[in-house]
Parts: sequence; C-alpha cells; structure tokens
Amino acid sequence: MNTINQIKLFTVIFFITHFTTNHCMLTEFTHKPLSQQPERLITIHRDRIEKWLQFSERGTLNPIKDITVVRQATEKEQQGTCFNYAIAQATGNTVPLVMFKKDGIQNSSIHIEKYFKQTDTPQANDLAIYTDNEKNYNINHFAIIIDKDKNIFESKFGSSTKIIQHQPFAVPISYGDAISYWTLKPKYKENKRKLRKTIRDDTDLFNNGEQRPYKKQKYNDYLL
Repeated sequence: MNTINQIKLFTVIFFITHFTTNHCMLTEFTHKPLSQQPERLITIHRDRIEKWLQFSERGTLNPIKDITVVRQATEKEQQGTCFNYAIAQATGNTVPLVMFKKDGIQNSSIHIEKYFKQTDTPQANDLAIYTDNEKNYNINHFAIIIDKDKNIFESKFGSSTKIIQHQPFAVPISYGDAISYWTLKPKYKENKRKLRKTIRDDTDLFNNGEQRPYKKQKYNDYLL
C-alpha cells in the first residue's frame, strides 16, 4: 500500500472511530460501569422477571423478589418507553422522544452526552443506563435513581403499563449486564427552563432530519 492510500485509510478510520453521528446515544465511558456476571440462579431469576412482565397487563401481579409495582402509568407515560419516562423524571421534559434501532444503529431524539455526564457517585434523580456490557454503548434500558443507598431504581419496563421500583439488576436479562450512571451537567441543573427548551429544539431538529453530530469519541481510560 502506497503512502497516499495509507493516509486515505487512516483518515477514514479516524473519522469513523473519533466522531459520532446523530445516531449515537453514548460514545464513551469515563467511569467503569457497574457490571454483573450472571450465575445460574441470577440468570433464572432474571428470566422469571422477563416472564413475569408478560402477565403484567392482566391485573394484580404476584410478588416477585426485588421488584415493587408502585402505580399505574399515566396515559401519557403509557405512550412512551423507558427512555421517555426516565428523561421526563430527570429533566421535567414533556416533549415525546423516540429511540429506535435501524440497520443495527441506534437513533434517538437527543444526544444523552449533550445533557448528561457520567458519574461514579450517582444521586437521586440521576439516570441509570443499561448496556450489554462495559464495552458496549448500545442502550437497552433507562431507569431513574430513587435512592442509591438502598439501591432503589424506578423505570417503565418496555410496553408495560406499570411504573416499577426495582433493585439495579432486577430487570429482564435482555437489558444487559452493565449499568452506567449519568447526571445532568451543571449548566442544565442550574437552568431547567433552558434545559427543557434545548430538548424541544433538538427534538424538532431530529424530527425534521436536521440533527447534527455532537462530539468526539474518547478512549476509555479505565480500560488501560
């Protein structure tokens, strides 16, 4: 391979690996996510949770370990997903958001990293984001932290019409084995009105196909 082709190849690789597109929701972990290596009993319990959810629309549910149904979701909450619910709780946002995969690529109305930064000292009202593992950035589930000391999270499981409080890994096994914590950036914590307006503006851009790349991707220092 000649020098010119080497330079071209390097440029393409650099662009792919160092820049996000409007499709990416997460691009880096600055802190190692909390992870769980499912043993047989853990896997069985998380499988039970998956099956338990299948009956969640039939009325009263039998108790299941580490999970509490706190209330029926409102009509508006039922129209959204865990993404809508968690972002609404963390920001006060009322604009419908979308998150979906197309051709294996994750799309969303807003860039998580524009509004939130990862933290290793999560507090109430921070996000808990579930991925397959600590090296995977595709998001499977969102929860909101209610009480970190007692490990109480709250979320909406898929299309369920219930709002559920649960222990961190008391979720369907399909949600993954890693959790990273994300807190609002200071400029948004200090100005919630600006926060909600910016979310509205970004959502409008996304809906009109005009969302732009957000930031460079960095290397996971904790993996060194």
